[in-house]
Amino acid sequence: MELHEAGFVYRTRVRVEEDGEDNVVKRQTLQLWFVDREQLNVAARFCSDFLLVIDGTFNPNKERLPLLIAVGVLNSGYTFPVCFSYCPSESEESFMFRL
Repeated sequence: MELHEAGFVYRTRVRVEEDGEDNVVKRQTLQLWFVDREQLNVAARFCSDFLLVIDGTFNPNKERLPLLIAVGVLNSGYTFPVCFSYCPSESEESFMFRL
């Protein structure tokens, strides 16, 4: 996957459909969470026990999946992106997968 080759950390949430004999019939990616390693380092240093804000941007792609963006606040007062997630909705399940 291109995210792996580019050095990103990523996770996917998938829906798997099986036939009655445990054979996979269909696999659908529901959600993609990704972050650059440096963003993780900065978030671990500055966001623990402080503040993490999550907001969504709607229809940024042809699949019309919302893009959830988590931002943290640096000690200088500036915000920075912590991680990103394309998800099917702003549901509790989407947020919990992301956290």
